[in-house]
Parts: sequence; C-alpha cells; structure tokens
Amino acid sequence: MAGLLRAIDNCSKPTIAMINGHAIGGGCEFAISCHFRFAAETAVLGFVQIGLSITTGWGGGSRLLDKLPESKALALLLTGKRVSAQEAERYGLVDAVYPADRLREETERFAAKIAAQPLSGIRAYMQLLRWKRDGLSLDERIRREVSQCAELWGSDDHVSAVQRVLRKN
Repeated sequence: MAGLLRAIDNCSKPTIAMINGHAIGGGCEFAISCHFRFAAETAVLGFVQIGLSITTGWGGGSRLLDKLPESKALALLLTGKRVSAQEAERYGLVDAVYPADRLREETERFAAKIAAQPLSGIRAYMQLLRWKRDGLSLDERIRREVSQCAELWGSDDHVSAVQRVLRKN
C-alpha cells in the first residue's frame, strides 16, 4: 500500500480523492496521498491509528505533515480525532465540501477545468511540485521554472494559443 500511495502522490498528473462516506485510518492515508480532496457534507475523516497503539503505516502521517501546518497535522495524528467534512476543510485536509448528491458533479467539474488545459502546462506545474518535494532550494526551483517556460515558449501549442487570444481582441 505504501508503494501504491507513493505512486499516487508522485503521479505526473493531478490526482483527486472524492470522499463520500468515512475515510478513517488507511482511507484517510489514501485521501491525503492525492493532490486534491473533495468531500460530501456527510463525510467523516480521521487518522485513528494512535488509538490502536500504532502509527500511520503507509506514509500518511508524513504526507499530512507536509500538506498541513504542523500543529494541525499533529493534532489530527496525536488525538486520533474523527472530524466532519466541514472541520476537515477548516484544517485544510479537504479542499471543498459539497452536498452528497452534488459531490461527483462538482468534483468532475473541477477535474474538467484542469483537463481542459494544455497537457504540457499541467506536466510543467507538476514538475514544479516534484522539485519542491525533492528539496531543491527556491532559487534553484525558480531557475528551473524559468528554463522550463523558455522551452515551452514558442512551441506550436503556445503560438496557437497566442493567436487565439489575439483573434478575440
């Protein structure tokens, strides 16, 4: 499972968890491995492992500590508290909460906005995330970002997009 969740977390394309029910323990570890998390109003989330005298075993604790402020992540990990979708959103554990009957529609709407963008741009931004996670300095990440943009500048996709914008004006 740790390997599968690492693959999801390191996927070169954005991954989205849609939580419509309980994401407790391993389910919460799965959700935090995704780049985005959307939940139904009735969802419940929790890292309950501590109450079982264990820790997260698939990398969920480490990911949580990377994605949330330390005090919020530790509060979830050290108390084993189960939180409502609304509280999870306040923590930053989920990105948005929707009524259960609209969860799929809203999640797919968000995914469609990303999917409508050029794949080259999506891959480039996901590369920025990888560089950050690899621990590269901000200066080095910016240097690489500038270089990456220069490589995309003038590509057929870029020229076509600029021409579309100019035709609209």
